[in-house]
Amino acid sequence: MRSLLVCATVLVCSQTALAQAPERVEVVSNGSEADVQALNTSLSELLKRLSLTLNVVSINGAVALPGPRADVLASALVDFRDPADIVVQMNDSQGTLRLSRRVSKTGTSTMQIEIVAHVIQSVAQELNEPQEIARRAVVTSTATPLPPLVPVEVETVHPPEKPTDETVHFDVLGLGGARLWTGTEAAASVGVGGWLTGHIGSLKLGALLTATWNSPVQVSATLFSLNTQAVSLRLLPTLEYAHAGRFHFQAGLGVGTDLYISTLRSAEVPPNRLPPPNLTATPLVTLAALGTVEITPDIGIFWGLTLDADLAPRRFITEVGGNRETIFEPWRFRPAILVGLSFGTSGGRP
Repeated sequence: MRSLLVCATVLVCSQTALAQAPERVEVVSNGSEADVQALNTSLSELLKRLSLTLNVVSINGAVALPGPRADVLASALVDFRDPADIVVQMNDSQGTLRLSRRVSKTGTSTMQIEIVAHVIQSVAQELNEPQEIARRAVVTSTATPLPPLVPVEVETVHPPEKPTDETVHFDVLGLGGARLWTGTEAAASVGVGGWLTGHIGSLKLGALLTATWNSPVQVSATLFSLNTQAVSLRLLPTLEYAHAGRFHFQAGLGVGTDLYISTLRSAEVPPNRLPPPNLTATPLVTLAALGTVEITPDIGIFWGLTLDADLAPRRFITEVGGNRETIFEPWRFRPAILVGLSFGTSGGRP
């Protein structure tokens, strides 16, 4: 009980002291009415930020600060009469001199009065800080105590594991190259392709489809000449076996076909006696060494070396009067080279 009475007494005393704390600044001004009004306007705004009120009194001829007053936080004397300076003096509520300063009359009168107002505000703020500390102490002492802390079980959250990259990527290829038919016959090639790649576990697999047109091969015999051009189609499953930075290396093994369009011509045989253009196809197995060099994430340089194994080799033969002559016989194993650009169209490059 005694401790409760002591606490109540301290609280009442603190609130009484807080209620009696002065919150007013009084300024005695010796100057023109315009100067007094300008000082009142500027200083009122500054003191309002400190929750203080202002009372400006104009007393012509005043040369000394008023005596101590318990209801005033600070008293100031502002004397504008000196031709060179504005004299500022300030006392606290006990009558102790806290400031004596001269503000030079340089610049505009508005600037001079702003400087005087800020000087008075800084002293008032310094004197008002102990009052603010007392207010906060009383508020803290009367606040409702916080409830006791209750232990809470915290569940540790682990960052999700990075999933295996299973992104599927599709590239469109623009191709050029060359194909060797025999030891003396070769053809330039142009074409397009599509390459689908993705990860299955740690393996990067793909499927490459190409279609190329080969420039015509012109072969002459005794009575005839043969014009042959071919369209090459390939479908190759691929496996990436190595990469270093932007360089990727793949191997492929697949199937395909060469479509031959052959036309027989002769300077001695009438056209109506010649056979019409002939279309034949031959099945192939193709082994490929492929590579890409990334220029950007979606643009790269493509290259490929292929070797075709012809499963049903073709020979182009003419027969006149029982005499047979082979005009064109492509190799059973035919190499080719392809180069071009790859353009990504969907997904991120795995």
